[in-house]
Amino acid sequence: NPHDHQALMLRGQLALDLGNAIGAIADFRSVFKDQPNSVPVMTQLARAHLANGERELARETMGKAVILYPKQPEVRVLMAELKAATADLPGAIEDLEVVLSQDPKNFRALNIKADIRVAQRNWKAAEESLAMLRKSYPQDAGVYQRLGGLYFAQGRLAPAAEAYEAALARVPGAIEPLTGLSNVYMAEKKPQVAVERIEREIAKSPNNFLAYALLGHVEAARGQYDKAQAALRKAVSLNPGIAGTHVELSNFLLERGNAIEAVVALQEGLKELPGDIGLSLRLAETYRRSGNIDKAIATYQEIVQRDPGNDLAANNLASVLLDSREDKASFEQARQIAQRFERSPNPAYLDSLGWAHFRLGDYAQAIPLLQKAAERAPQAAILQFHLGMALHRKGDVALAKTHLQKAVAANVQFQGIEEAKKILAAG
Repeated sequence: NPHDHQALMLRGQLALDLGNAIGAIADFRSVFKDQPNSVPVMTQLARAHLANGERELARETMGKAVILYPKQPEVRVLMAELKAATADLPGAIEDLEVVLSQDPKNFRALNIKADIRVAQRNWKAAEESLAMLRKSYPQDAGVYQRLGGLYFAQGRLAPAAEAYEAALARVPGAIEPLTGLSNVYMAEKKPQVAVERIEREIAKSPNNFLAYALLGHVEAARGQYDKAQAALRKAVSLNPGIAGTHVELSNFLLERGNAIEAVVALQEGLKELPGDIGLSLRLAETYRRSGNIDKAIATYQEIVQRDPGNDLAANNLASVLLDSREDKASFEQARQIAQRFERSPNPAYLDSLGWAHFRLGDYAQAIPLLQKAAERAPQAAILQFHLGMALHRKGDVALAKTHLQKAVAANVQFQGIEEAKKILAAG
């Protein structure tokens, strides 16, 4: 039954969850034609438009809902969220005030209002909203967690610690407030106190693998690398089915210059979680960072074969081929892989395709793509360098130097920085 509204709504919600905003819009619109006054339908349609980057359409849809149901708080709250997403913060506050005038304890409205005030760096107003939440929902740990974050952002460390402790008392063992407390003690230059506080929590919950992971970070920050590694390995052993702990251990080992053990840590993770894309991507990147380019390429190729739609793996594979190989066959392979990015909004992906054209000597096709990439991420030194090199090879020396100067002035290391400096020094 192509007109089954319940099935269409469910399929639309699944499509939205899977990142297919266009499919979701199509399904929600089909229902909207028959139910033009339904708040749930308008709400989902607005969310789908927002996910698709169509902010004005999202606001227009919810505007109709506000006109039809001006006294329904959930409609006004969603409208406020949409206005905040489109940078109309005063408009969002106005809608929230309408809701709060009718329902002063509205949880979502108070939370969104606090978020907006924090974004505006209006600390006093943000604290007032959170204080109302604390008064209305005294057992909600999240309120105290947010208060702790607000105080910490202002450098008010003592009340921040008090708020984090209050959150932890309401949800024993929760990692967010424990992390907040650790940050407070580290900011106070009291790493030993941070360690002791985490260890007290571990004593209460010996299987809290997240607490061990946090302990590893704190021990590493104070230079106790053996203790840090032991804590991270304990986190892995307590819950080997979580990819993140394997990644954190690997990152720690790689930062200490132990590339072999970093790779082993990820391989152990893949034994527990065969086929995990995140671990596979991290393994490929670890091979690349440790200089094992052949294995990096092979791992990326295996990911792309397994998951052809994985743009990140495809982009990284193209990037490694372009940056580490010097043969035309590799450049052509990279261009074929990156061809899918011709209309991508992602500047890094556009850059990969443009750089592939550059490496093949096709500057006419390279420059427009590299220009789009640099315009979308003007602070990225590598994108400025790539554009500058393409312009230089084409013979547009003056404009090339402008972009090469931007790349060098960013004061970050990137592959090709010495070449950029040499061109600039040549005058």
